[in-house]
Parts: sequence; structure tokens; C-alpha cells
Amino acid sequence: MTVQTIRQGDILKTPKFDEPMRVINEPRVGNGYVLVDLVGIRTQSFRGGVFLTSADLQNIEIEVRETGPDAAMIPANIGAAGRPPDLPVLPQKNPASS
Repeated sequence: MTVQTIRQGDILKTPKFDEPMRVINEPRVGNGYVLVDLVGIRTQSFRGGVFLTSADLQNIEIEVRETGPDAAMIPANIGAAGRPPDLPVLPQKNPASS
């Protein structure tokens, strides 16, 4: 397994964590490591900036995120606090210019 194996939405299981953890961002890959932000599946606890080395990856079980027609129903893009990311703000009409 290489550092490029982990993707956003994957669930990581390892003795390093007390519970399975979901990857909530696009992992940042460095020289022999990957940097991820994680949220616990049961407790929704946030762990930001977790470095996983190539050695760590030897002890990790990765549950790959769902793909296919039902994948849209699985919240793979959850924000740091366990919330969906903020939606873009739409411009407001100025009533004076109407």
C-alpha cells in the first residue's frame, strides 16, 4: 500500500485510533507520508493534520468509499466539524436598483 492509496471519503481502521475514522479532505501527499483530516465514525471527533507514514500504512485497513449510483447518498465530503461544507453565498439583489 502506498501513500497515494488513501482518498477522501475512505474509512481507516488501525490500532492507532480508538474507532474507524473517515478521511474528510483530499489527502496531501509528501515524501513518504500522507497528511489527512479525520472524523470518527461513532463519536464524530475531529483529528486534523494527521501524518501517516508508509510504515503506518502497513497496519491500516482501508474501507474504500462507495462508488456507483448510491454514492451520492454517502456524505464523503464532510467538513471539519462533521458538517457539510458551506454553500456558496449568492449575490443579493439591491432593491434600490430595481
